[in-house]
Amino acid sequence: MQPKNVLPLVLFIPLFLAACTAAPHTRSGKPGKSETTQVVNDLPGDLKAGPNENIASYATKIKRSIEEKIYRPESYKGQKCTVRLLLGRDGLVMSATAENGNPELCNAALEAIRKAEIPPPPDAKTWQVFRNTPLDFSY
Repeated sequence: MQPKNVLPLVLFIPLFLAACTAAPHTRSGKPGKSETTQVVNDLPGDLKAGPNENIASYATKIKRSIEEKIYRPESYKGQKCTVRLLLGRDGLVMSATAENGNPELCNAALEAIRKAEIPPPPDAKTWQVFRNTPLDFSY
């Protein structure tokens, strides 16, 4: 390698290393694993989904769009189901899997998810919270 080609490489390496090293102040603001996979339960009754209003609002929109498609929800009184939802950035459901609960309610929830029109998240931060989230259904 010729000396004139080494100079740009020598200047680039410190910049690359600095960009790859997280500063302590950026780590503390990052949500923990439990925050990113929080259970959206009993919405819209409890909107404590996080400090960001977009997160609480979007949680309500997801829950409503699915629950309005559940056929005869009154027939599932006393039943519970948890469904894992994987969302694309545009709100498209990439997959939905019943994790546990009553099989009849889980099947109804999965069918409702297929029919629901989930809006896209309002921003990237909100999508990061809901891109892989469990949803609890209980009646």
